Amino acid sequence: MEGNVAFGASAVTIAADDAVYVVNRSGVVTIRAENIGHLHRVLQPHINGTHSEDSLLSVLPQRLQVTGRNYLRKLQSAGGITFQQASLPLGSLKTHARPKQSLVSLGGPIREKKDSVRHLFFVTPRQMGHELFWAGRRSHDMTYVVTSQRAPNLSITSTELEHRTAQARWLLSLHGPTEQTSRRLLCYESLAACDSLLKLLHFENSDAFDIGSIPKRLNLVTMLEVDQRPLVCLRVHHRFFPADISRFGVRYQCVAEELILEFIAETLFLNKKAFTVTCRTYSRSRTRERIKIPAARMRCFAIAGSLLHARARALELDAQGRNEPCDSLQTNDVLREKSEHLEVRYLQQLLRRRFSCLQGQCSTTEKGYFCYEAMGHRSCSIIREKALRDLLLKATWKTYYGSEVTAAAQIGFDFDSFIESQSLRRLVRAREATLSKLRQVRFLCFYQQVWGRTLWAAHVEVDS
Repeated sequence: MEGNVAFGASAVTIAADDAVYVVNRSGVVTIRAENIGHLHRVLQPHINGTHSEDSLLSVLPQRLQVTGRNYLRKLQSAGGITFQQASLPLGSLKTHARPKQSLVSLGGPIREKKDSVRHLFFVTPRQMGHELFWAGRRSHDMTYVVTSQRAPNLSITSTELEHRTAQARWLLSLHGPTEQTSRRLLCYESLAACDSLLKLLHFENSDAFDIGSIPKRLNLVTMLEVDQRPLVCLRVHHRFFPADISRFGVRYQCVAEELILEFIAETLFLNKKAFTVTCRTYSRSRTRERIKIPAARMRCFAIAGSLLHARARALELDAQGRNEPCDSLQTNDVLREKSEHLEVRYLQQLLRRRFSCLQGQCSTTEKGYFCYEAMGHRSCSIIREKALRDLLLKATWKTYYGSEVTAAAQIGFDFDSFIESQSLRRLVRAREATLSKLRQVRFLCFYQQVWGRTLWAAHVEVDS
């Protein structure tokens, strides 16, 4: 028979001592012969789509090759094996597996070539993370095989190289070329212990290729092993990426989406040395320019899903870092502060179960920020209810969880749940105008699109 021998996808083969059972969709087919199970176990490691029938039988002694050939015929008729189209020779795997069609790299991702349609790369977990981070920017048909992480000074052994070659041949024969108008991304993990491939991700054709679902498919966001009542505590991490962040909040969807954006920002800051940002300077005159700043400085930027929210959050961070004079200062029971916001009322109710009264200071700064202080925590915002919510959230975590787990409060760029966008825009412009009248101010902003999301980062620099 022509082609390479591989196990059938719709059947399972089970070997006993003197019988081999093939379980297919029609039922069970039994092949009986003396020591047939031993013969099957000798052939089994080589039935992987990389060997022809003659090559496969060469592993048997000469006296058993006729028996082996008859066994393969019976196994094929039962649906236990198939004869696939022969894979490409080893030499063609070094550069182009097929001219103007396939490009294979057995040692990491390489730059694409314009005349290549299919790409098959063997990558380390961190290399896979980089490829997934920028998924969609490669060509239409990408296949990755994740191998074990190795030390930088260790090279690939000849045995491992042959193993990867066999896997590459099998994958090229398994997945035919796609149309140039469709998109495909396949990700496998090479399991050395059982000599097999585990499919991790599969995006097929243009309609299903939704890169926005990558965080969900990778299961990036998980729950920390603590009680998820009364607050949710989530962690974003994956072995393909170095970032590992934990946050707590009230609403799962809000905390999860903020964590993904923060994860994108952290991954960017770890992988790049410098960023080009837009800088607006307000003093006696206004200037706008593009400047380059190191990645270390980007860590103080406020992040959000829109430019407006990033600007508002940047103003909050600037206010929290300063001890501004107050126009008014009051000492109130923060559990009795009036609010129509559901999260504020929910957190107040939680704290009233533990405290009959929680005295805190509420102040309004000269620049119009609202600040709350209680239980050793402080919050500032251009929206009073948001400043109160942020303080109550930290107080609730401290009260119910204490030092049980290390996590930070949610970033808090959910301004839309407190105020309409038009009103928020007016507030932000007013605060920025107030700052620029007092001294020279620089507003820095940056954005990046990853996984169908737009990350905005903003920062306020005020000359002292």
